[in-house]
Amino acid sequence: MPRSTALLLAAALAALGTAALLGRAGLLDWRLGLALAEGHAGAWWLPPALALVTAALFAASLPGSLAIWVGSLLLPPALAAPAFVAGAVTGSFGAYRLAHLARGSGRGTASSRRLRRLLARRSDFTTLLALRMAPGVPHSAINLGAGLLGIPLGRFLAASALGLGVKGTLYAVAIHRAARLAAVEEALSWPTLAPLAGLALLLLLAPPLARRVRDRRPPPAEPPLEAA
Repeated sequence: MPRSTALLLAAALAALGTAALLGRAGLLDWRLGLALAEGHAGAWWLPPALALVTAALFAASLPGSLAIWVGSLLLPPALAAPAFVAGAVTGSFGAYRLAHLARGSGRGTASSRRLRRLLARRSDFTTLLALRMAPGVPHSAINLGAGLLGIPLGRFLAASALGLGVKGTLYAVAIHRAARLAAVEEALSWPTLAPLAGLALLLLLAPPLARRVRDRRPPPAEPPLEAA
């Protein structure tokens, strides 16, 4: 990577990180940025720009939920959801690769360590898909855990694309509709998230239940020996 490009990427990530920290501390209101961006809502470059910002947030393991909120408020779901998914999957790949290069690190929060232990026990496609779709599960922990554990990249990307596609589309539709009703704060209420949580729970429970039923099934009877 050229040095100028690397410096530009580092500066962008630093700016995003600073903005995220200021927003979490209550010193920066994201609505101000949204108000400025509304003047460019019809610009052709807005969906690709949102995808790039989302990719940078996910690659840097920063909260990426802001991207789907801003995108859904500025764009129709048919544009906001694909932009979010493209950026989130690309950023997840970047975080996965960085974690894969730093395999062996045991650092992380308690919740990320629990998630990593779950992935160590069950890293099948269904579990990855369920974690991607479950509300409240930090995507940064999934990306870093998958990279540290060396989960196959194809499986990781496929589950990420499908799970983020379902989740991103649901969020985009809910936020876009709520914005038209002046009730953005209630866009992702429990009635909206319940189907997503139920589907994720079903995906998590289905494989062990299937294995238990298969283990309890009696072995097939051996055919009788033919008389000599």
